[in-house]
Amino acid sequence: MKKKISIILLLIITCTLIAGCKKGSKRNEDINLYYNSESVKTFNFAKEIIEKFEKEFKIKVNINPVNSEKDIEKNISEEKENSVLLLDDYTYIKFANKNYLRDLGYLYKSKDTREKFSYITNIYGIYNDKYYGIGLMPYSLELVYNEEALKKLGIEVNENDMKQVFKKLNEKNIKIPTYIKSEYSKGELLSALVANDTVIYNMYKMNKVSEVDDKIYALDNGQEIFNRLNDLYKDNVLKEDMFLEEGEEAIKNFNEGKSPVVFITTLNSSDIKSNEEVKVVNKMTISDNYINSPVGVDFIVCSSIGNKKGDEVDKFLRYLLKEEPFNKLSEKNCISGNKKADSNLKEVQGQMANSIHAASEINILYIDMISPEKGKKIDKEVKNVLSGKYDGKEWKRIIEK
Repeated sequence: MKKKISIILLLIITCTLIAGCKKGSKRNEDINLYYNSESVKTFNFAKEIIEKFEKEFKIKVNINPVNSEKDIEKNISEEKENSVLLLDDYTYIKFANKNYLRDLGYLYKSKDTREKFSYITNIYGIYNDKYYGIGLMPYSLELVYNEEALKKLGIEVNENDMKQVFKKLNEKNIKIPTYIKSEYSKGELLSALVANDTVIYNMYKMNKVSEVDDKIYALDNGQEIFNRLNDLYKDNVLKEDMFLEEGEEAIKNFNEGKSPVVFITTLNSSDIKSNEEVKVVNKMTISDNYINSPVGVDFIVCSSIGNKKGDEVDKFLRYLLKEEPFNKLSEKNCISGNKKADSNLKEVQGQMANSIHAASEINILYIDMISPEKGKKIDKEVKNVLSGKYDGKEWKRIIEK
């Protein structure tokens, strides 16, 4: 009898231990997400999507902000897990060339998926005919104005043409409060504005060069950008001293009616107080053609290559294909690139979104394929030209090694 009791007790203890081991071995699923806090400007909106994903799927997203692409590279090279990456376009190209990124064609290649997002955000996720990700938070340069306030100053805006409005403001000596929320400077984005209908047609040459740092040397008509900027300077359209760099205060003053205009990117769309008097100008006439403002994306969502947690990362990437998380952002007047969500935007934010969704290949940022060091040179040369210091050798100095 004692022997039977001992056996029963032993079985109970064994089962308890096994159950305990199983319970102890079960851990919460999690994934890592890396992004460069120096280049990604709208992570607060991305975080909202992440939190909703965590709640719905019970998967923890470990957010890892870093200060450079080298920090991201170091982390993903040391790990054996798939991770989510939010990359700027320059880093995205470098990582694709180094085979750090998974080809996500099985997620993003289908027509149904691509049609959920703006054409331009889809373009940013494709490199060398592979679908490495999808661009989110598209943005463009916008001159936001209060129609009634400008009329009181004797300025009427009759068409969507930055060239005409800039010139009228210059003639009245009205300075433009400016806040450029972007990884790029005002000068770099202005160069991209005139590149829309000039060097952009030669970007196919840049695409043929595999090493990202060498792509700039394939742009053989880069000087044309500065020739056009000089023409705009001489025509009293663009001048460096017409812009007042005021940071976030520029938007605050505009909303309070202290200034009739403000020059921003659409990454600040949620900060503009909209009403029927607030409108935007976001096109430029180049060679007698109306050209949309260039469109960039704040980040491209990708996945690093690994042999673990692929399913968990895919759940997150598939979640981004739903409309629901982006609908919440549209309620805050944020332009996400999701067609359905952005169609909910009204008034000035709706005008901004419509232009972004109408953008095509000629509206991509040529500066995305140029190193930050060369970008600083471009910014310096733009400032010089718009200060009357044009000499026709701007591009030569930029590409000097």
